[in-house]
Amino acid sequence: MAASTGQEVSGVDFDAALDVLSDEYACRLLAALEEGPMGARNLAETCDMSRATAYRRLERLETLGFVTSEMAYDADGHHRKRFRLTLEELHLEVGADGVDGSVSLAQPAGD
Repeated sequence: MAASTGQEVSGVDFDAALDVLSDEYACRLLAALEEGPMGARNLAETCDMSRATAYRRLERLETLGFVTSEMAYDADGHHRKRFRLTLEELHLEVGADGVDGSVSLAQPAGD
């Protein structure tokens, strides 16, 4: 396994993480974002889902910190959100006391 270059974060709701990672659409989006930042329209087409479905899953992934978004501006003045994968590593342990683990997120560009 490659060494982590990101930072470990705490306070992640592991139940929510398990819930979103058990969703096929969310996993497709994460896999597509491994190729690089994309807009929701391109992600929806690439992942074969409606834009509404893509936006709902991206919102959940962004809330958990697994993706970030930024506005991209075209030369003609149009703008759209581009999403970037920040989830680097997720380690979960399931035991009698519940779910525990750690999450490593990629550091923002420029850090």
